[in-house]
Amino acid sequence: MIDLALPADRMGERLVAFARAFRAPLEETKNGAADDRLEADLQRARVEICALLRSHSGHDFSGYKSKTFIRRVKRHMQILQMPSVESYIGLLQRDANEVTALFRDLLINVTNFFRDTDHSRLWRTL
Repeated sequence: MIDLALPADRMGERLVAFARAFRAPLEETKNGAADDRLEADLQRARVEICALLRSHSGHDFSGYKSKTFIRRVKRHMQILQMPSVESYIGLLQRDANEVTALFRDLLINVTNFFRDTDHSRLWRTL
């Protein structure tokens, strides 16, 4: 999958911006009360994003590992250079294509495992 398609002379600039993009609101820190607020905000956002995914796709991601879920959301936010999780939720509410993109990113792709003949033979013997 391609996240960005740019002319070569603009790639460096965009990669630097991507590397610097939006870290603080989704980064884990160890600062007491601020961490508690951040964790509460992330959990509220996670519940809201899971509800959007469920209404769009019918799949319930509420049992998905929290750190993995937040990491995937963060990746999408960085690609889109979203300044806050609230702005990303707003985008999800307006843009069904982004909901689909996040949904696909959250799915664990296991089909290649079963297509791998070595693994398939092992699976059949179990």
